[in-house]
Parts: sequence; structure tokens; C-alpha cells
Amino acid sequence: VKKAYRALSKLYHPDKNFNLEEAIQRLRESQMVLLNVAYQVLMSPRQRRQHDLSRNPEPSTSSSGVQWPRGVPSGSSNRCKHGPRQHLQRRLLRRQSLAISTERSTLRGAARLGGWT
Repeated sequence: VKKAYRALSKLYHPDKNFNLEEAIQRLRESQMVLLNVAYQVLMSPRQRRQHDLSRNPEPSTSSSGVQWPRGVPSGSSNRCKHGPRQHLQRRLLRRQSLAISTERSTLRGAARLGGWT
């Protein structure tokens, strides 16, 4: 979690984004705020437990007696191969990739329209 947080904070920190377009700076600042909140929740055992319980309030039981979070299929081929931390890290990285591709599209569009000199 710390490694992913540090990598993302380098990308979104306001001090690293001072030379970007204002709209992108605001987007990155809001992403940094969300990143900080997520990091605080994941690093606090109490907050993390509350978060986990709020996401999976009613676990279901499979035929094997193993309890899986609601929404997770109980078939053996559908079981998660990684723990919850890896799942959260993958989600953060996916969001980061989406944000970067959106920024690139915005910058390309501005360049095509003559917004860059």
C-alpha cells in the first residue's frame, strides 16, 4: 500500500503539477485528496475494518462452507488469487491509468485545436 501510495502521490502532488493546464491541475489536486483519504483508511486498522465491513455487510456462504463477500461467485474457478490489498492496489493503478489516458486525450485535443503555441 505504501509503495503504491508513494508512486501515485508523486504523480498527483500539486508541487509536481505546477506547469500543467489549470483544469488538469485541479483534477490532479482532487485525485491527491482522494488518494490521501484512501491511504489513511487503509493504514488505520480500525478504519480499514469499518471500510471492509461497509463494503461487504452480508457475507454469503458457499457449498464448501467458505464465506465469500457478497457479489463474489463461490465457484472454485472464480475465487480470488490475491488478497484484498492486491485488489485495492490494482484498482488504484487502473484509476491512475484511466486518469493519465484522459489527460493525454485532453492535451492532444488542445494541441490539435491550436491551444498550444
